[in-house]
Amino acid sequence: QLFWQGYSAQQQGQRQQAERLWHAVLQAQPMGYYSWRAMVRLGRVLPPPSASQPTGGKELLWHPLASGNQRLDDLWRTGQALEAWESWRNLRGGAAPQDPQQRLLEGRLRTGIGDDWTGLGQLEFANLRLPQPGCRQQWLRESDQHPRRFQSELGKAAQQEGVDLELLWGVARQESRFSPGVASPVGAIGLLQLMPDTAAELARRELSTQELQNPALNAQLGARYLRQLLERWQNQPFLSVASYNAGPGAVASWLNPALPDPQLEPELWTEAIPYPETRLYVKKVLGNRWSYQLLQHDPALICGR
Repeated sequence: QLFWQGYSAQQQGQRQQAERLWHAVLQAQPMGYYSWRAMVRLGRVLPPPSASQPTGGKELLWHPLASGNQRLDDLWRTGQALEAWESWRNLRGGAAPQDPQQRLLEGRLRTGIGDDWTGLGQLEFANLRLPQPGCRQQWLRESDQHPRRFQSELGKAAQQEGVDLELLWGVARQESRFSPGVASPVGAIGLLQLMPDTAAELARRELSTQELQNPALNAQLGARYLRQLLERWQNQPFLSVASYNAGPGAVASWLNPALPDPQLEPELWTEAIPYPETRLYVKKVLGNRWSYQLLQHDPALICGR
């Protein structure tokens, strides 16, 4: 793991070696949690997005399908995603994809028609198993995996509650894969996966399952809960996001001298979280947030010209 090799080099006073390794992280994996932490360790900050870069607008950034099938590619190019999906299904006779490349293609087609629950899972699976591409190709793969769903609902909630939109996208992507009708085995419901008791406390009234499946209401209440957590933890994203998953009481119990300081060594603190699910959740959500922020910029910022 290049990030941790860089961290170790820094601890040993080898700053130049650490920076070389962290720059290598950005080239190999421009998006996600370790890209973010490498940027922070390098002391780099994102400039304001260029007016020419997509801060909103289309939910899914377009680039060629490159399926190897001219009909599919033409349908995709002309904005006929549903027709491309149906053609793909007919070509395969409904058979499941057999290899990572087919999963990548089917995942793109599924997300192209809004089936994020299955499509995003297929894209993530494919990305883990396909050969590591160059920086710009990885950038394109990550853009496929980070659609800007529910811009109106999440954007309004973000503005009303003072929470950044990229964080809400990051939570929604991890919690529900942008599927507002989904419910977890423990009873969390909707776009931002709110427990009914928590939602009732935030709304100051009992809410039906149907109400919690409404993206606008769920977004508003989820953003409100995140704002409360951020206020509780003095805007520390690691503690706030961990609390969204495990509860603030659990997180409070992880703040003790036996564990790393989350302000000074947030990466070590995250690795020491005793709940494996929460440990992964923090990395996924904050990595999503970073990816959404980075995708508002030109790839040259990380990948070079």
